[in-house]
Amino acid sequence: MKKLNLWKRFFPIWVVANAIGWLTYEVLIILPYWGLFAAIAIGFFISLLQWMVLNKFYDIDSMWLWISTITYGGLIIFFMRYGYLPLIPLILITIAILAILGLLQRVVLNYYINSATTWLIASPLAAAAGLFLLSVPNFLGITIPSGIVWALFGLIYGCITGATLVMLSSDFDAARLNSIPSQTQQ
Repeated sequence: MKKLNLWKRFFPIWVVANAIGWLTYEVLIILPYWGLFAAIAIGFFISLLQWMVLNKFYDIDSMWLWISTITYGGLIIFFMRYGYLPLIPLILITIAILAILGLLQRVVLNYYINSATTWLIASPLAAAAGLFLLSVPNFLGITIPSGIVWALFGLIYGCITGATLVMLSSDFDAARLNSIPSQTQQ
């Protein structure tokens, strides 16, 4: 019953934060010559949104922000340079990069959730699922604007990783949410 609070309060905010964060990847199309700076800035923005949600509900250390910024920035640089690759190599390299991210984030999560090692699997597979599902319309000849594609990627990634975080949370973590006033109680 206590985890129900996480599903109702943490999960939707986490999903929206990831969708908004990945939507900013579209900025690279608008500002293509900013290169490395834009990739790191977008990685920082995605990480900041995630950390703000995690900090509110789990009191996560700011190390999440810095670890994630560097790794998401690296993933975005990879997408900028090699996004044209065929789907399978693109997914495999994305899994490898996010496995590194998952390993680093697991170190931070280990203090806050049970079985944090599961995060090593959930994060890269969430990204792979997002890339795969968003490639289906392309195979069918359907064009989706890139801004929508990246927002949907963030939505898929956020749903899978958010569900993982809720399922790995202990009853203590869920009970802690009872001490955080909801919007209706304020």
